[in-house]
Amino acid sequence: MDRQRSYAPEAPRGSGEPQTDRAIKGKQKLLVAFVFLFVTALFALLLLRLTVFLPKQKLNRAMELFDSGDFPAAYAALKELGESGNVKKARYARAEEKIASGDDRTAFALLNGLDYLDSAEKADACLFRAQTAELSHAEVGSTVRFGVYEQDAVRSDGKEEIEWLVLDRDGSRALLISKYALDMRAFLNEDDENTGYFVSTWERSEIRPWLNGYFMNAALGEAHRKLIVPTVVTADPNPDFATDPGKDTKDGVFLLSVAEANRYFASDKARKCFGTELVYRLGAEKGPDGACWWWLRTPGIDFYTLAVVTANGAVFTNGFSSGHEPNLTVRPAMWIDLGGN
Repeated sequence: MDRQRSYAPEAPRGSGEPQTDRAIKGKQKLLVAFVFLFVTALFALLLLRLTVFLPKQKLNRAMELFDSGDFPAAYAALKELGESGNVKKARYARAEEKIASGDDRTAFALLNGLDYLDSAEKADACLFRAQTAELSHAEVGSTVRFGVYEQDAVRSDGKEEIEWLVLDRDGSRALLISKYALDMRAFLNEDDENTGYFVSTWERSEIRPWLNGYFMNAALGEAHRKLIVPTVVTADPNPDFATDPGKDTKDGVFLLSVAEANRYFASDKARKCFGTELVYRLGAEKGPDGACWWWLRTPGIDFYTLAVVTANGAVFTNGFSSGHEPNLTVRPAMWIDLGGN
């Protein structure tokens, strides 16, 4: 009788493992692939939010702040975004919308400091229209805005509008002096060949060409400059000393004399002046309450000194050395034609 042989089931060809193990491993691979795809998609969404949606939300918020007139907050929001091409394009486009609607002041705020296409030219035009529209209210004792100058020492937000006090009116003309000291400079840097001292006359000063050159061009656009009335700037003598005041000149921008500082300001308190943030960053000297000293154009006790207004607003006719007092400040003055716009 033949003995029956028993055989174990044969494993499937091409595999050294059971079908059950293979199926489990296949599911594991699918799970890993799914998790990988999920994480990748999640990362992509997060990246999209960080690079597209969130910046767009911040940009929209900045534009809303401009629309509301909160320009400092708007600039702060833009600073977080940086000046990318998209930000510049959006600012420029919103500015054009504001120009079309007649809102020149907001349009100027959007264009101010923007380096994009013809933004500088459009900013000047918007500023001129906005400021000259207010000049009709320029009465003695009032404050007007005219031109721009760096004042907060933060150049990324562009220059700030200059505030001027109206000192006098003569028909359509108005005499302006900056409400705040706008810069810090020595009056003169020219040694007299014979004496070795600084000759302190407005006529020969270096602050004169600076005011009528650099300052005028930095602060005022072409349309603004056309409103300035060239003025005979008199060489007023010092009321207390017989110092030679030099000769009269004709200038667009000038400093007040001792006589004018006394004529146009009723008291020391009215003459007291504070500087801008930039002035103090430059190291301007100031009094206990933060007020600063500012130059007049009248010579002081001798030919190398210049009269000044002190931090408490008093006119000091003895003066300070015109070449060795660079920490005194400048309050530009000018006549403008209110009807010239």
